Amino acid sequence: MLEDDDRRLVGRLLHRLSGAWAVLTLLFLTVIGLAISLAGDVLHLTNGQDKYLEAIGSSVLASVIVYVLVSLFLEPPRQHAQAESISINAIEVANEQFQRRFEASLPTASYEESRVPKPNFRQSFVLLLSSSTRYDYKGDSANFTSFRLYSLSHRDEIRRLEIRICLLDPRVDKLLRAHAEHRLARMKQLATTDGLAREMEKLRQDVFVTMVALFDIRHMVTTNLYFHVDLPFFRCELFDEGMFLTYYLGSATYPETLHFANRTRPYMAYNKGLELTRRFASKSMYLSSVGPSADLVDTDEKLLDRLRELGCQADLNVLRQKMEERFEALQTELQGGGVSPQELF
Repeated sequence: MLEDDDRRLVGRLLHRLSGAWAVLTLLFLTVIGLAISLAGDVLHLTNGQDKYLEAIGSSVLASVIVYVLVSLFLEPPRQHAQAESISINAIEVANEQFQRRFEASLPTASYEESRVPKPNFRQSFVLLLSSSTRYDYKGDSANFTSFRLYSLSHRDEIRRLEIRICLLDPRVDKLLRAHAEHRLARMKQLATTDGLAREMEKLRQDVFVTMVALFDIRHMVTTNLYFHVDLPFFRCELFDEGMFLTYYLGSATYPETLHFANRTRPYMAYNKGLELTRRFASKSMYLSSVGPSADLVDTDEKLLDRLRELGCQADLNVLRQKMEERFEALQTELQGGGVSPQELF
């Protein structure tokens, strides 16, 4: 079998040979045309035969001249246009074949990192949310997610959802340390002992505040809470028809997010992963106003008991104050990005 370099060398040689053959052919025809044109005078033909030969020779020479002119001025643009058309068609066919072959693994869209969620992402998110019967989340503390659910708890699109939120377990110091180190690295801050301790405590408090926020909307929105012990590297938001997957890379508040359709392998893989996370959760609770579940949390006393089990010593009023501060900051960010918290976002 010929290697690529050998193929290119053979191709160049064939191209040069074809060019040389074309030049030789033109020279031969030119000589033939001249010879025929002069044959009448050289052979001293009569009865008009010399005129016939001259006409034939002139026709041959004219054909050669026309061919040369066409080759020099008309053929190159035509060949260039043809090559460009062939290249475009080849690229389109290759893209179609690539898409068909890998569409089960490719995202439908990607959304670049930003300070606030951008319009194209919000549009896609709202479209999936509005047509879904469920909303599954897995991440660290669900700061923005709890704000979204709290702010939109009066909307029918939210109230009809089956909501399952997977948060990190605030009792596992090693897990909190891993998340804290990762956060500091993303913010390009040194992971000092004091810095890690502060970040770990902030993560812990963020989880407790999220619990309180979701508890306070239990009369309108029922939430299943699960606590996991996975290390930090992604956030997943999953609906009936698609999924948003965000890897914790870079320092942006909202890193790049990938949108996968429900027929893709990543969707099916993360869907199964979330099922396993919920099944083997280190702890779970059911935030609602009614229900038969033993995990039901429907009073302040039950919520406080769960918070104490998770290592929280803060008063509920203090946590609610922290919640208001968080939501006020997020609302300001959204409004700065031209988004109203009264709209679906």
